[in-house]
Amino acid sequence: MKKSEIAIAIILISIIAIILMVIFFGFRIFDTGVLFRTVQQSPANATLWEKTEWERYHGSACQCTPAFDLAGSIMLLPSTNATISRVSYKVYLTPGTTLPDLKNTSFTLSAKNFEKTVYYDDPAINLTCVLIDSTVVNNREDSFNNLSKYGDVNVELDLQRMGFTTPGLGPDERFSLVITPPTGYRFAITRSTPVEFTPGKPMEIHGWH
Repeated sequence: MKKSEIAIAIILISIIAIILMVIFFGFRIFDTGVLFRTVQQSPANATLWEKTEWERYHGSACQCTPAFDLAGSIMLLPSTNATISRVSYKVYLTPGTTLPDLKNTSFTLSAKNFEKTVYYDDPAINLTCVLIDSTVVNNREDSFNNLSKYGDVNVELDLQRMGFTTPGLGPDERFSLVITPPTGYRFAITRSTPVEFTPGKPMEIHGWH
């Protein structure tokens, strides 16, 4: 057999192998995510969401592309020197991903001892879309139908309305923010609150994903 024929045969076999992998494993790879990195251990102060993920994936974290990504930092508003009353953050649609159905997308705030999930029409959540030219749009229906026209989507969570009570989210406490669309991979980020609060003074949180 000639070298050119061998090369063609190898290419054809490779193409067929790739097609078969996509047919049999594609949905698992792209929708539920089977590309993982191993996590050394679950933190002692892990949030309820982190504990659930640890048990589900046995210490592995999915390295998949979420539907959203964080835009900037997370803002915390304390009502007392030991209680966070509001959490707000901005996200944007990840380039190359498909806009999920936001009406059926859930928003979760998880701490060590408390966790609550709400949807767009829950009074505990306020969604505000911001146009690329900085125009603020508060009409949720229009915002959801035209998300591609907007720059950021601000998510504000009222912890009291969500059912969090002292010490629902206190000083130096780990918390997870999760956005789970009905299809595709979820957005999740974990941070820790500062060790000290000043009532009524907003705090800006940075850190790792």
